[in-house]
Amino acid sequence: MDDSVRSSKGFFYPKALNDGATVPPVDGKLMVFEIDGHTVFTYKRKGFKLGPFPFMIFQEQDKVRITEEFAKNLFTGNLQFKNS
Repeated sequence: MDDSVRSSKGFFYPKALNDGATVPPVDGKLMVFEIDGHTVFTYKRKGFKLGPFPFMIFQEQDKVRITEEFAKNLFTGNLQFKNS
């Protein structure tokens, strides 16, 4: 992935998605959340660890190959996906 996918502080976002991220605690900053249809206002939040979030990014040549494969197998029922 292009190295320009960074936050304003220079953090490379795909690394957090791939490796997980540590979200720091917050104290003294107004935060507003919506939970179960209710708006919650708070000034504190515990820190927590986000686990990895596997993802794929396709390049243009990948999209062409995938589209061709679907087109070949659309009506024959031969699409096979491997379980991980």
